[in-house]
Amino acid sequence: MKFVWRGDRVHAFEDEKEPIERIKGYRYSLSAFTGLTGFWDKERGRWGLSFFEMHLDRILYTAEYLQLDHGMDRGQLRQAVHEILRFNRPTDPFYVHIGVRSDEVGIRPVRGGPGKISIFLEGTGAYHPPEGIHAVVLDPEFRDDHQTSRAKYPRAVPYHLKLNSNYVQYGTMKTEAKEIYAERFEKDSGPGAADGIVLGWQPGCREFFLTECTTSNLILVDKSDEITLIPKADFILDGITQRLTQRFAEEALGCKSRRARVHITEFREAIRSGDVTVFETGSSAGLTAIRSVDGIPVKKWSRLEELQVLYEKIRKGDEDRYRDQVEWVESGPPSADEVIEHRETDRDIRTADLPFQEQA
Repeated sequence: MKFVWRGDRVHAFEDEKEPIERIKGYRYSLSAFTGLTGFWDKERGRWGLSFFEMHLDRILYTAEYLQLDHGMDRGQLRQAVHEILRFNRPTDPFYVHIGVRSDEVGIRPVRGGPGKISIFLEGTGAYHPPEGIHAVVLDPEFRDDHQTSRAKYPRAVPYHLKLNSNYVQYGTMKTEAKEIYAERFEKDSGPGAADGIVLGWQPGCREFFLTECTTSNLILVDKSDEITLIPKADFILDGITQRLTQRFAEEALGCKSRRARVHITEFREAIRSGDVTVFETGSSAGLTAIRSVDGIPVKKWSRLEELQVLYEKIRKGDEDRYRDQVEWVESGPPSADEVIEHRETDRDIRTADLPFQEQA
């Protein structure tokens, strides 16, 4: 049985796919989400939530921006996430999906009105192979029959929010990138091993510049170890992992950083000459090396592994300097007395009647 949060209650489902399909509402309402990784600390009998406060900031800001009245404050949202952990009791690494959506379904998305919070857990899986990925630039001039660039997508919603409607596009574009890579280089890159670099554009001209990968942010590094991030205004999600990577690289590795617009021609030339390397960041992907861009080999940044190790230690609460980056949730019984069970008919059931197993 899988337990999810919807609105103001815990709901129970026998089919694990059912709540995901019902809650996300990708195509049927104005909705947004944030996602973070978590883990079970067996030695201390507790769960850890990586960078939890930043993800709470994101979803609460998004709900406020969209003017969705979901009826939960920060403390109530925190407690709801804790409840879902205590009901599901995961022991494998997991992904926490926290969403907010409008109650209005089946109409053109508009800001404002009543909304609902949803929370559920997913498995993490292998997002990218450890050796890194291959990237192709999703250039609208490369193939006219592919709707690849954001130049061809109407900017109906802001990209700085993690909106589900945007991620429907991104998922399609990620699949497309894998197909393009396999077609151009005549080989299957394997699950998760290819991604697309998406281009932005200047209205009224054909000048294209980097934005991000389909579901991850880009970070460029030059020979002096200076980090370049894409300006927040340029069609990108202001990524939590990207901001954390920038902070850790500056504080722990002594790197300098800047934000600058990067033209696609300038980027290709810098990659080809070896003056610049590039990697991607994301809550699920972590810090992932990009091995090639459009078939051009990319030299791996000499300090990427050092930064990857540091990031993983911080994410798991093992770095003293950054222990505040993990929210710890003690194992124990849920506090809710009842949940709504979804079978052929919905009904309330007592928490005490549920078959909880002892935590391993």
